[in-house]
Amino acid sequence: MNVQRTASAAFTAAFENEQELRDEHRANLSFGALRLPTSETVALDTVLLITLRGPWGGETFVQARVVAALPDGLALAVEGNADEILARLLANPSAQPWRITNHGRRARAPGIGYAISHRWRRSFSR
Repeated sequence: MNVQRTASAAFTAAFENEQELRDEHRANLSFGALRLPTSETVALDTVLLITLRGPWGGETFVQARVVAALPDGLALAVEGNADEILARLLANPSAQPWRITNHGRRARAPGIGYAISHRWRRSFSR
């Protein structure tokens, strides 16, 4: 897990691969906890905003409270449903069935109910 402090009370934690994410879910997230590997020091009971990123770019935000200082990081109590957090982090946004049209608008990919932007359709009806 790659961890960066982004503000005095905020961190970003990115999982490097699916196995690392599933291991953290099984060992900690499913119990409402998160082990945040960092050399940063944060006072006990500090509330943090943690941005979690999955291996394929799925992202979610959780509020967490520092419950212990570990030799290699922080132990956090995390709010939220662990299974929903896992599902969001395992999502692959680049696999979404969308593409950008010539006008910068999103349209469904062909074969999934292709949508044509109004501006594009109007230019061919003249």
